[in-house]
Amino acid sequence: MSSPGLDRLIKKEADFRRFIGRQIRLEWLESNGKTGKVRKAFLVKFEDGMVTIEGSDGQIDEVPLTDLKRVRLVPEYDFGGTGKRSEENK
Repeated sequence: MSSPGLDRLIKKEADFRRFIGRQIRLEWLESNGKTGKVRKAFLVKFEDGMVTIEGSDGQIDEVPLTDLKRVRLVPEYDFGGTGKRSEENK
């Protein structure tokens, strides 16, 4: 079995609750059924089948879970060298 990766898919309601506060990349369906917007935003809340997101411009949107086609975590990197391993090798 392989790892889900840094940009793991978020599908289940429990996943949405688990990753509140993290940046995600969303693709959702337009009313005509075609893939519409793709957007990066922060996951603010998940409640009653609604995903609340906040964009970098501060705009808050609510998107029904049923309208989402694909949601992935945006990978977070830490290149600060603050890990224990770097301290132990001195």
